[in-house]
Amino acid sequence: PKLSRHGELRLQGAFISEYDTLRVMNFYREHYATNYHPNFLNLVDISAMGAPFPGAPINPDDGLYDQIKEYTMTQEYMSSNRIMREFKVGFSRSKEMIQQMQDEGILAEGPESPQSNKGIRVIKNID
Repeated sequence: PKLSRHGELRLQGAFISEYDTLRVMNFYREHYATNYHPNFLNLVDISAMGAPFPGAPINPDDGLYDQIKEYTMTQEYMSSNRIMREFKVGFSRSKEMIQQMQDEGILAEGPESPQSNKGIRVIKNID
């Protein structure tokens, strides 16, 4: 074991070849019954469902986007950082939501100014 510059303990294991790994796995398969945890049966492949990717339009059926849009329309300003903090979404998704709300005319056009701590002005409020 080695201590790093930050005082953390570093452990390094031995290299095991793919051949040896397969031998160990085959031994387990031959000598022990398979026992899968129920939570890992019937998993759904989200990539086959067309999971969103950067730049993809936001799903109009996304309830979270509707919730954020409604919240935004009660505010004077909105920023991607605020969306990230309030709704626990990632940076990319919050930026996409800001762009979507600009496209829908809810937020003023233009990028967020790094000098502004308020964000982008909301131009369409709930009536």
